[in-house]
Amino acid sequence: MSSKIFIEADRAIRAQPHNEELVKEILDLNPTYSPGGSITNTARIARWISKDRRVIFVGVVGNDVYGEKISNKLKEENVDCYLVTTDLEETGKCIVLNSDNGKHRSLITDLGASKLFSSKDLQNNILQDKMTQSSFVYISTFFLGISVDVTRSIINYFKECNKKIIVNLGATFIINIYLENVKYLYENANVIIGNEEEYLNLAAVNGIDKSQNLEGITRASKPVLVYHNKLFKYFNVKSVKNIIDTNGAGDAFAGGFLAKYIEGLIGSDRLGYLIKDQLIKEDINFYFFEQNDTVQCAVLVSDNGKQRSLLTNSLLISKNNLDVQALRLEFSDNLQDIIKKSSFFYAPTFSLGSFSKQVKEIAEHFYKNQKKIIINLGAIYILQKYMQDSIYLLKISDVVIGNEEEYRTVANIFDTSQAAENDIESLLKDILPSIDGGGKILIVTNGSEQIVSYHHSKFKYYPVPYVENVIDTTGAGDAFAGGFLAEFVKGSELDVCIQLGVKCASDIVQVYGCDIDGIKTKTFS
Repeated sequence: MSSKIFIEADRAIRAQPHNEELVKEILDLNPTYSPGGSITNTARIARWISKDRRVIFVGVVGNDVYGEKISNKLKEENVDCYLVTTDLEETGKCIVLNSDNGKHRSLITDLGASKLFSSKDLQNNILQDKMTQSSFVYISTFFLGISVDVTRSIINYFKECNKKIIVNLGATFIINIYLENVKYLYENANVIIGNEEEYLNLAAVNGIDKSQNLEGITRASKPVLVYHNKLFKYFNVKSVKNIIDTNGAGDAFAGGFLAKYIEGLIGSDRLGYLIKDQLIKEDINFYFFEQNDTVQCAVLVSDNGKQRSLLTNSLLISKNNLDVQALRLEFSDNLQDIIKKSSFFYAPTFSLGSFSKQVKEIAEHFYKNQKKIIINLGAIYILQKYMQDSIYLLKISDVVIGNEEEYRTVANIFDTSQAAENDIESLLKDILPSIDGGGKILIVTNGSEQIVSYHHSKFKYYPVPYVENVIDTTGAGDAFAGGFLAEFVKGSELDVCIQLGVKCASDIVQVYGCDIDGIKTKTFS
């Protein structure tokens, strides 16, 4: 049959007037119908795998039985839809011709109603809201055949918002027809997916510069080739004996990839999975964000454990992959639900180095809903680097935790008089008006020295017990904050909160890092 209409195996062509009769002949053979289209298939697979992620499909269907079938199928599979219905064209169709016992397929596409998506549709308030809520867009070069202007508008929006852009190369004939626009998509994408023929075609007509993108090249039954961070990696494809139809293979690959890509990981390495396993073991609810590698921190311990220096690669990762670390607040219903149900938000200023905009959005939600915000000052260089964002968090927070040096840095930011020379009480009094003080709780830690709290214009001092067997002070501040929060979320008195924080910090310095298993019995005895 495919030879009769001069279409090669594994190629796609558009239905033309001269083969309308043949198309009608095929339709008269009572073929099997399946709701699809490349993006439709990928959206369905991604939603099926990522059950707690919201997937939104956008398109145009005809006011006919096929459009109704597609709409019903997507709703049945919990894919959120924005479908424009038109009477001007029938729902688009694609004829799939299988050959060689299903190992090859040829496609004849009739875009139908799908080609009518317009700039006016894009400006619809409902769709604009859905785009605002999304952190990823997956688009095929096929869409260029519908509207170049709409395609570019979508890409520009996601690029300006530092959101992820994933592009599928679509088909060789699309690359040839819309070369300049395909090049535009290629240059602005974060991830590019295509088969070997499409990549070779793009390279032949345009040349491909080695980019910072993540590029996936499918090669039928041969290993998938991935290029990322200037490195190539091969992923073997398992042999499949009972092949019926390869038509959905590329779409299913993209769907599986997207399902995990939008889900995110601490890091796709053994360190990330160790963190994940430990959180599960300790029964901690968690939500991961994607990074290339898990952030690592080298701890240099000196003076028999009393001093430590930290060398972290977090800022390097943040600098090079800021868009990669974007928090998927808008995209995930699951994360939104967690935020809405939570009554306390604890954020170290370190988080500003990776996703300041989203941290501020979460903090603003807690502030507007009169829920508690606890800020950890983090480190001097973070406060200096992200000055304005730190000030914003300080002004809307209920509790601020930090060491004396960090508080003096805050005082310098606000240019309070004699910040370096002031005693701690004068320092806190000077800072408070600048951060809309009121009923804020300010807590100052200072190594083995006593802890100071300032609340409702009253200072209070808390002794820190002497610890003889100090091994590593790295986890002391974190353990203090953890102990403090454990009581604070229960509504305990400030004294009780600080005393448990001190206890946790005193115990944690007797083990390496923040080895909770090493102190559980001791702390809670």
